[in-house]
Amino acid sequence: MLHTSAFVTPELLDEIFAGFKERWTEKYITSVPGRIAAVILVLDPAEPAGVSPQPVKLWQGVLGEPDTSKWPYRYNDFAFAKARAAWRTQMSNHLMFQRNCELIQKGDFKFKGGIYVNGLVTATSGLKSADEDVDVSNEFASAISIEVSKRAYAAQNDKTVLFF
Repeated sequence: MLHTSAFVTPELLDEIFAGFKERWTEKYITSVPGRIAAVILVLDPAEPAGVSPQPVKLWQGVLGEPDTSKWPYRYNDFAFAKARAAWRTQMSNHLMFQRNCELIQKGDFKFKGGIYVNGLVTATSGLKSADEDVDVSNEFASAISIEVSKRAYAAQNDKTVLFF
């Protein structure tokens, strides 16, 4: 499937993640006994619910051990399940659990960490607590939104180019 978002690209997400990776790895993995890895992922905002039959994973980053065979759990699958629920309901999965339990479907992951912000879905799994998963997902989503806004504003002001 061809990615069509003008600004949210794997390259941009790599760039943003690089600014967080060392700090997050130290804070959430290295300095926490028993932590080995965590996964952060972003769904493709160009494939929204109602248009696409399934969410499309655009990007994934790993904190800590990259070898999935060394992980005690499938953090990548857990993060995708959190993201899928947020994408489907168009709300962060912890809000679905708190406010709209009728939206929970068989197969939804029971822990929070999938964030939905204005069509952007991020999810994290593998940190010490689901609250930390939410914090990292929110922080990453905020950083993406800020950078995309800067780039969109700059593109809008470039009068020599007529299309994004």
